[in-house]
Amino acid sequence: MSSIAPSENWTQAPDSKRLLETLSVAVYVTDEQGRLTGYNGAAVRLWGRAPSLFIRDWWTSWRLFRLDGTDLPFELCPMALAIREGRSIRGEEAIMERADGSRVPFLAFVELFHQSDGTVGGAVNTLVDLTEARQSALALRERDEHYRHVVDLNPQLLWVSDARGSVIDVGGRWLAATGLDRSQALGDGWLSICHPDDVPRISEVRQRAFAAGKPFDAEYRVRTAKGEYHWVHSRAFPRRDSHGAIICWYGTTEDIDTRVRAELKRNQLAIEIRHATRVNAMGQIAGMLAHELSQPLAAAANYVDGCERLVSAGAKAASDNIFQGLHQARRQIDHAADIVSRLRLFMRNQAPKEQPTRLNQAVADAVQLATVGNANRMGISLALDLDPRDPVVCVDAVEIQQVVFNLVRNAIEAMEDQPMRHLHVATLMQQDAAQIMIRDTGPGSAMGLDEMFEPFLTTKPTGLGLGLAICRRIVERYRGRIWAEANGDRGITMRASLPLVDAE
Repeated sequence: MSSIAPSENWTQAPDSKRLLETLSVAVYVTDEQGRLTGYNGAAVRLWGRAPSLFIRDWWTSWRLFRLDGTDLPFELCPMALAIREGRSIRGEEAIMERADGSRVPFLAFVELFHQSDGTVGGAVNTLVDLTEARQSALALRERDEHYRHVVDLNPQLLWVSDARGSVIDVGGRWLAATGLDRSQALGDGWLSICHPDDVPRISEVRQRAFAAGKPFDAEYRVRTAKGEYHWVHSRAFPRRDSHGAIICWYGTTEDIDTRVRAELKRNQLAIEIRHATRVNAMGQIAGMLAHELSQPLAAAANYVDGCERLVSAGAKAASDNIFQGLHQARRQIDHAADIVSRLRLFMRNQAPKEQPTRLNQAVADAVQLATVGNANRMGISLALDLDPRDPVVCVDAVEIQQVVFNLVRNAIEAMEDQPMRHLHVATLMQQDAAQIMIRDTGPGSAMGLDEMFEPFLTTKPTGLGLGLAICRRIVERYRGRIWAEANGDRGITMRASLPLVDAE
């Protein structure tokens, strides 16, 4: 329903009715006494009814309230005030309760119009329904509250930097964790709590990431509010505008100190276990090593004794024999020293050092050490086939030697009571990997081929079940793979594959 009062001001505007109906907000008109003279359809929808025209008490079917919930008398409502005080009112907020009990918040904008003599002839009131705006604001507050709780419960510390990487805001938990106040943390102030050894690296990584507009990701140490240095993991991602330009960076910092220290402890324990394994292996072959070393040393001593006798006899013609004797003695001593040198390298206890390594030499040295005194004593037929292309892998040579040593020793022990004792060790250069192969003619395995690499699983009465588990850990650390295959006739073939690197 839509009505326009037959007021002089409105009858002079023939299109006023159509104009009012085009408006999406509620509009109504009163005369100078506050009597309703016209309204549009939007006003009917807001009020919940279509009141009669030209009566003074047309509003009595609903109530008005202030924002604090107290009653708002109609003589104090925006329209009545504007007419009585002769002034416009813009943006006065109130709440209307309709006949059905529902309440609608609204904004009132009252404009007066005057008669030709300047007296107030009436008013136009525009009412803006705030229901959706209130609901949107409530939803926004709920989202903000939800976000605040998520942030408070998140173990990560939040921060924001500008497009150049200068910190412009940090979360409350960040301040609590570091002990800094907000002014100390902004800009580059947060660097004051970084470990001095990490500052150059972390500064360079951040500057490079922010300059390139790429995500930032780094681990470093910071001083906590307790004065302790903790390892943290920081990440940041850029926010861009519609043109792709970076507006700011959103970052998180997570305390990973417990995890890092556990990893360091685990790595140290792994080093100690590997060293203990090598020490144990050396204990098992100590007697054979003593026998192997006694032979070249005894031979060297005999050569030196012979030379001494020749010198004592003063025989001039014996000079060539003396030279040959000393030469042979030197060869035997060098042989003994070589055995000792390889043993010392194998027994070293230090962190692995990954570097390009010629696989053939590492395998050959490990095989010679593992078969010292065994091959001849047990009647083992050893075949060592090294790929002539001499593959290069990026590993710690001693760790790979430990793998070969363990596998060869296992093969030798497996063949101890077998009628056939053939041991075949080979290297093979493939398209993108180098392979180590160790094949024996033992009885095979009583457990599954995959179970062999599980820790603490062993068929040896005195074994710990750690040897093959350590071998797998070493090989996989260098992005390789180790596995076992059952031979068609008898025995097992162990294979380890490692990625190739450029020999240059």
